Amino acid sequence: MIYTLFVWTVVAVSNGNTHHDWRPIAQVEPFYTSERDNDTMLAKCAGVARELNIARERYRCIRTK
Repeated sequence: MIYTLFVWTVVAVSNGNTHHDWRPIAQVEPFYTSERDNDTMLAKCAGVARELNIARERYRCIRTK
């Protein structure tokens, strides 16, 4: 199973207005067979977001495969 890390980010600015959207920035895949459970992969994805210093309300980890 693969999880994708999405972030809420600015995608455009026009006339002083900012436009936001969810954008994928990373995929997390299991390296070992033992990592193939849902909770482990979700934790790994959240760990990537923490390493990148992304606030909890600005990212989502979504199972994509």
